[in-house]
Formats: sequence, structure tokens, C-alpha cells
Amino acid sequence: MSDGTQTVQNATVRLAVEMGLPHVLVEAKEMSADELAVKCDADKLLVVRVMRVLTAMDIVDETGEEQYSASPTTVALALATWTGAVRFLFLPSEKTAIEYATGTDFWKFINQRPTLHQHFLVYMRGRKDGNPRWLDYFPVTTQVDDLSTAEDAVTLVDIGGNLGHDVKLFRERCPDIPGRVVLMDLPEVVRGNTDPLDGVEKVEYDFFTPQPVIGAKFYMFRSICHDWPDEACLKFLSNIVKSRLRRRRSVEVIDIADPSDL
Repeated sequence: MSDGTQTVQNATVRLAVEMGLPHVLVEAKEMSADELAVKCDADKLLVVRVMRVLTAMDIVDETGEEQYSASPTTVALALATWTGAVRFLFLPSEKTAIEYATGTDFWKFINQRPTLHQHFLVYMRGRKDGNPRWLDYFPVTTQVDDLSTAEDAVTLVDIGGNLGHDVKLFRERCPDIPGRVVLMDLPEVVRGNTDPLDGVEKVEYDFFTPQPVIGAKFYMFRSICHDWPDEACLKFLSNIVKSRLRRRRSVEVIDIADPSDL
């Protein structure tokens, strides 16, 4: 069913066993997410997310939207033998794998290693190459009729924008859109960015602190929110809400989402 290198799958199987999902599904043969949530005394959204992984692993069968049936693998997992195996092999922990291996969290680990950090930033910049870019699906040219005419007005702020690939694209594709363009990231990222980025201002910024650029037209977070729990996202997004003033502003969150969550 799984091996020691599949951390997400391993954690999900262990969680499913502790929730009793395979056991109640085998007993009923087919159940909806609502029924599983009631039977297991669990949050429905958690059930759906766990079952999504189990379905991808062929541990359960999905017969319809949020509707599941037991497979031979489900039956095996519900047996005492394999329930015991999961509990023995995949021990729960509050630490991540990298915390076990290095004694610190991921961000501190790479920040302490400038060469490795630079490799990471380059990877983040290019990992979406060949896929549609944000300007391919966001109609920015239809959203700029009310831009401020002030000399110091800011049009776009890219928060956590890494080496500036998105703001660079904006300047290349939209040269006629006026206003300042600002790239924000942590100090170690900004200081290590050797690209001159013509027409872009680089600002050192931690998005958990108050937003220093007030009243920009667009504030963008691309591939940020999926790294943080909901509470953290609400905190850094609220910093943008406070900075928008009275004019019509946009907060663009570009990230990974499952269609059923929309």
C-alpha cells in the first residue's frame, strides 16, 4: 500500500486508521462523506480530504462525488493485521521529516545554507515553465481603468515573489500600464537577487508584519497560501486588507486548489 518514502500517503493512511474510516466503510460497504463523518465523529471536510488520498492510492473506490465503496484493499486495511501494521510502521509525531533529520525546520535549514537556498529559489522561479502564466488567465488590462494618476502610485505588489519572475513578466507584457511595481520577499531573498529587474522596486518584507505599501492597485500572492495553515493565511492576508484604503483594490491569490473545494 505504501512505503517509507511516501510521507503524505503514510500520514493519511495512519490518520484514516485512527479515524476508523476503513473499518466503518467495510462494514457498510458503501457510504457518503456525510455518513462517514457522522459514523466516525469527524469533520466532513477532513473526511473528504483523507478519502481523496485513499482513493488516489486505490485503497478505497470513489463511486460518485463524495461517495465511496470498500475495495479488497479496504477490507485488508480494516483487518487487525494491517491496522496493527500501520500503527507500528508509521508512528505519529509533531515533527516533520526534515526536523527529524536536521533538528530545525525547512526554512531555517535552507536559510542557513546560502548555496542551497539559491538553488531552491531558482527552482521556484522555473518550476512552472511551460504552463500558463498568471497573465494568461487574469485579465489585468480590463482592471486598470481606475489607476491613480499620482506620480508615486503603485500598480502591482508581488508579495513573496521570489526572484521576480512574475513582476518581470508584467513589465514585459504590459509596458503601457503606468505605476510603480514592487517585488517583496524576505531579506535573504532580496539581497541574493542579482537580476536588476528594470522598472521593479525590490523591498525586504515579512508578510506577517504590517504592509508598508499602502493603496496599491494589485497585491499578489502566488503559490504562497498552500504552504501555510488557514490561520496564518488569514493573518497575512488581513495585512493587505488594512492597506487598501478606500479605492477599489484587488488581492490576487494564485495557488493550488481542488475543484471540489471551490
